[in-house]
Amino acid sequence: VESIQKQMKLPAILPILDGSEYPKVKIFINKEETLKSFFTYKGRVVELNKLKVSMLADKISKEKARDELRSQIAAAAQVGEWLAFVLDKNPIFNIVEFFKQFDFGSEGFFNTEEHSNRDFYIKRKIVEEKEDYDMTKKNKGGYVPRDSFKMMFISHIDDEDISEFQSNNSSDMFDFIYIKS
Repeated sequence: VESIQKQMKLPAILPILDGSEYPKVKIFINKEETLKSFFTYKGRVVELNKLKVSMLADKISKEKARDELRSQIAAAAQVGEWLAFVLDKNPIFNIVEFFKQFDFGSEGFFNTEEHSNRDFYIKRKIVEEKEDYDMTKKNKGGYVPRDSFKMMFISHIDDEDISEFQSNNSSDMFDFIYIKS
């Protein structure tokens, strides 16, 4: 826990998420698992841990997983929701490597400055041509992400595994925030 400079209680994350300053994607360390419930009501939750296990067990194809992730990201960005990817307690989970396996998850995917840029979603094919409509579904070519969209991760790792998890996920790319109970 000492290796994480930002530590706060759950209510203190609201100003971070509501604010316009969001220079890096956040990784919330929340071993009590309270954040998952919070984001269920305040945003959109994607169980990345379950998706990864399903892929490893060949219960879901890489293409189907890609489409699930892509569509969740596109929908959350269009309406300006907070998108929380839930990880498990695995300290060796490398977020960047996981997303690199998908064509949209390459270099620059976690650059938050691009998350409100329409071209980011079109060029990476996060938004497919058949989905490129405004929110009324009437204007073709009208997909626009909202500035209020924020992507983040929630990890439930134990305190003793935090350093290993951080070494697998660069602080150059992510802000680590430990949620105190």
